[in-house]
Amino acid sequence: MPNDFCVSENVKELIDGIILNHSLDPTEDIKYALASESGDGYTSQAIAATITTSSGIHELFLKCMLCITPTEAMPIDKAFANEILFYDIVYPAYSKFLKDRDVVDGFRDAPKCYGTWQQNIIAMENLKKKGYRLFNCREEIMNEAYITMVLKSFAKFHAISFAFKDQEREKYDKFVEKCHDLLHDEKGNSVIPKLFGGGIKDFLANLDPIEDGEILSRFKFEDLMASVSTSRKTSDYLVLSKGDCWNNNMLFLYEDGNTKNPLDVMLIDWQLLYPASPVFDVSYIFLTAASEEALSKTEGYLKLYYRELSRQIKQLGSNPDILYPFSIFLMEWKKYCKYGFAMGCLAIKVMLCSRDEAFNLAGLDPKDTEQCENPFPKFDNQEEYMKRMKRLARFMIDNSYI
Repeated sequence: MPNDFCVSENVKELIDGIILNHSLDPTEDIKYALASESGDGYTSQAIAATITTSSGIHELFLKCMLCITPTEAMPIDKAFANEILFYDIVYPAYSKFLKDRDVVDGFRDAPKCYGTWQQNIIAMENLKKKGYRLFNCREEIMNEAYITMVLKSFAKFHAISFAFKDQEREKYDKFVEKCHDLLHDEKGNSVIPKLFGGGIKDFLANLDPIEDGEILSRFKFEDLMASVSTSRKTSDYLVLSKGDCWNNNMLFLYEDGNTKNPLDVMLIDWQLLYPASPVFDVSYIFLTAASEEALSKTEGYLKLYYRELSRQIKQLGSNPDILYPFSIFLMEWKKYCKYGFAMGCLAIKVMLCSRDEAFNLAGLDPKDTEQCENPFPKFDNQEEYMKRMKRLARFMIDNSYI
């Protein structure tokens, strides 16, 4: 039967290899379809592949690199290399590490990978066909059930990173050697100001000089950029971290359409995989997703995260009091949580924009400073955006984080 959606020869070659390697013969039919819409992904095209065999149907999700030339400002080839490193090498090694230690509730919160093609295509299980869905961040804010689930998932990932580094240091160091630091250029200069400076400038520019005077006096663009641009490499407790932790890089499973109480979470998009303090991931997801009520319970959520981190490290055979003491975690939270705020300046706007407002990375000119600093020339939800950002700013000030 003819396909409704045409795919490249590279995709077909990868699928043929998957059919062979996973013994999916004899294959009766293969169909392809576009799997995502604008606003769901910014560096890739998503394709759904349905492979019908005599024994059943296999649903795959293919992540394909956009056909745009990689640049220093937009190194999507290195981003895909990081993600392929995770699926081809890191995640299998972590899974074996768990199995060898008989840990049944460790980090398994990433989709199964069926195969990759060079540095351009990743074929995974189609989680949406299993009922997993994106959280509706354009209309809702994560409640306690979501935040608890997400923080525990990240705690599991950070725990196995700590334990693997502790017990398999040579292998861990090889992982790190292959990681690309996408937040610094080849000269070691931070690219955060280029990528996220526009979001911060936009937030500050829309503050009222009288009503928001304290925020303006405490939040200086240059100081904030300096703190988030240099802190990633200064921690003494670096482990492999996910890096890109906003809402659309998580899929949730529900029961009977009950979106208030998710059953499971899967973390997707590992393109910013790189060593960092765990606080970079924790502050990113928590500060961009938390409601006013959640922010008022920050201390409790930090303890929840650390309890799970500690429990996981112990059952993996290492000592959390040596690898990452609770006192150090709290100290690093105070030092590095500015990163989550800085990322929120752009991420929250992305979360609140409508599909027709979402910027198209393929059409973004890295040399166009105005376009890079204002990728949302049309944005109707500015009032809600400023409400959330001012709430975050007050949180940072009231807790002496800035």
